[in-house]
Amino acid sequence: MRAVLLLLTMLVCSPVYAEFQASPGMNWPTRQLECGIVGLEPREADNDPIYKILLNVTVNDANTQVQSLGVLHVSVDGKIYDRSEQYKFGGLESTPGKLDLVWQGVWRKNSDVTMLGHLYNAANTRRWVYIEVQFKNNRQQMQMMSICHEE
Repeated sequence: MRAVLLLLTMLVCSPVYAEFQASPGMNWPTRQLECGIVGLEPREADNDPIYKILLNVTVNDANTQVQSLGVLHVSVDGKIYDRSEQYKFGGLESTPGKLDLVWQGVWRKNSDVTMLGHLYNAANTRRWVYIEVQFKNNRQQMQMMSICHEE
């Protein structure tokens, strides 16, 4: 868990790369990603837990520049939570030559709460990993890990 936090911190603190050349054979998803949650810390009792996350990566026509990332959480009861409505956008960064994307934001209800989201595909397979880490006053409060595939 600390390794993931360190990695996310390094990615967020590194210079912003808005444009990059993708390596041959490396492509961002062309359809929506559906993610199943495989890890959550701390575990919490919730009457309507999130059971999947939907991600939409928008890229330019050459599939070389990420333009936006949409993140929706879907609860067991069917409620949809849009991260862009919950968090003020704080940045979207991609790593040159890699399928690696990090977003950050500040919770609209409490500016002491921030979130980092990290989408990556290190092996260039059909399987993606999406991690969210929430902080309050710079102390980690929650970490959620999910495995994703194109719908």
